[in-house]
Amino acid sequence: MKLKNISLIAMAIAAVMMVSCNPSQPSDATITLDKQTVSVAVGKSVKINATVTPADAKVTWSVEDSEIAMVTNGMVVGKKVGSTRIIAANGSVTAECAVTVTPGETVEPTYAIEACLQGNNYFPLILDQGALDYLSANGKTVTWIGPNGPGTAIDDDGVRRTQNSQNLWFWDESVGVGTQDGLNFFNAQGYLCLTRLTYGWGGFAIAAPDAANPHLETVTPIDMSDVYAHPNQYYFHVALKQLDPSFAVTLQFSDGLQNGKKQVSFTFGNVAGDNGQVARAAIPQDGMWHEFEIPCTEFVVGDQMMYQNAFYDANVMAFGIYPGDVNATLHIDAAFFYKK
Repeated sequence: MKLKNISLIAMAIAAVMMVSCNPSQPSDATITLDKQTVSVAVGKSVKINATVTPADAKVTWSVEDSEIAMVTNGMVVGKKVGSTRIIAANGSVTAECAVTVTPGETVEPTYAIEACLQGNNYFPLILDQGALDYLSANGKTVTWIGPNGPGTAIDDDGVRRTQNSQNLWFWDESVGVGTQDGLNFFNAQGYLCLTRLTYGWGGFAIAAPDAANPHLETVTPIDMSDVYAHPNQYYFHVALKQLDPSFAVTLQFSDGLQNGKKQVSFTFGNVAGDNGQVARAAIPQDGMWHEFEIPCTEFVVGDQMMYQNAFYDANVMAFGIYPGDVNATLHIDAAFFYKK
């Protein structure tokens, strides 16, 4: 009996010794960054490259303070002045780069006359005063259908709003007016900046006035019948700037309630949009403006073109932002229909 107990004790001691002599091994991966410190301006980007061994080792990128900067596969974008760290990791193995975000460059506005201002018969939803002045000086026809109206003041966010129209709608406080970063698409002052206030779906709409709105003295229905008659000559233009890849932008258009409500939607971004709609184009995460155009021949519901009849009391264009993180910001400018 004593021999049996001694054997058991010896086996236990041997097991402890084996465990002590064979501790868990750390990952064999190594990570080396080509930069240990880096400086980037707000709205600009810089690339940090990682060399890993073995070559197929996965690197996960993260940022210590997501309000200062963001990182996607080593591409760092400055968001707000300050300092933070970018971390590349493989399990417990990490490498870091200290990032300083500096103020964006101050650029004197020099109005850029883009090709999209060389058409005719414009139906603007978002457009700055300089573009309006250029179109008017060159004899272009302009019919306002958005919250921007001729002769109205520019609010703090740079967007002109028709007096008492109340036709810029934010849904359920899901988004709010954000802070502009730099100049607009035309290299001038003023555009619409939106910030996510809640998780999940959010958005806003630019609506045609409601004839029953007691705040309005008169309501002029929106007449886009020339778009209906000549869809192959018209395009919808929009300029977008996005620094956060966590959401896509779905643009949904309506032509009111005549002959039944008709609407179409288009998504832009780096993920699927509202209702899982696949993006028709990505938005580069480089802090620059990017323009997109949609042929009006695509504004078809069933076998019918939209905009056959004049309309009011409808969301001319709704911006759906999904999925998106809180504080994710979208910059929007130069949104209009026009004839090329």
